[in-house]
Amino acid sequence: MAKDGSSFLMHGHSRVISQGKKGRIVWEKAKERHPPSKVTGHQGHRCQDLVKERQSCHCCVKRALQQMNDKEFQRST
Repeated sequence: MAKDGSSFLMHGHSRVISQGKKGRIVWEKAKERHPPSKVTGHQGHRCQDLVKERQSCHCCVKRALQQMNDKEFQRST
């Protein structure tokens, strides 16, 4: 499962991997706009702007991966 888009979190990359099923799902999820969060310290920016630069904020990708496969995500961190 190292090539499916979940491995990049282990290495601390901020770039979204756009290959494979999971990569595409994460890419789409990261485009969503979400409000500021006091818990994570997120500033509430439009993630789509970061995605255009082939980057995504960590919390969007992390949440998307958790929604897809929570157990696998916990194993990889």
